[in-house]
Amino acid sequence: MGFFYFIDDSFTKNKNFYTAEIQKLSTDYGLVLHLSYGDNLFNELNKIEIWDEILNHLKAWKNNIPDLPEINFDKNPQASFEEIKHLKPLVYRKLLSNPDLDGLLCVLFPEKLTLNLLNEYFQQMHQNNEGTIYKTLNELCVATISRITNHSSRSLTRRLNSGVICNQSEKYYEEQISKPSISVYVVGFQPSR
Repeated sequence: MGFFYFIDDSFTKNKNFYTAEIQKLSTDYGLVLHLSYGDNLFNELNKIEIWDEILNHLKAWKNNIPDLPEINFDKNPQASFEEIKHLKPLVYRKLLSNPDLDGLLCVLFPEKLTLNLLNEYFQQMHQNNEGTIYKTLNELCVATISRITNHSSRSLTRRLNSGVICNQSEKYYEEQISKPSISVYVVGFQPSR
């Protein structure tokens, strides 16, 4: 016996497709296969108490999810600047000299406000004779700001031209749970907040 299982019973958009595919597999392999949503799997197995336990666990889990850290350093640029300005110059040199990180920098510094504060800081440190590394960091920061400004506009243009702008908040998780006589595929669970 096998189940193709969606924990979220609202994911029935492709039910007809899955039903047809499961029927083909049942016929081809001589297996009893079921398509299940929500508590239906546990009703079929006469284990509804497990469904109740899952729901209780998910409720408890939802209440214990920590707040995600803020990744937009430009939301409060002065506070972000104060937190990161004393990182070692080597960290900045590696971060600002690597074009492969431009996409990440666009996410961390979308308006480049904190980067501009860092740039001013590097200029000031160089003018105060704190070391020539700050001149290098200033140059790297200017180049990086220019590079990620171009990266951001090219990326948006590409996404607009292709007609594909993805909603990153729609994430779907897949997990396969195998047991000796039952295979269950959990597809598309997204906890609601």
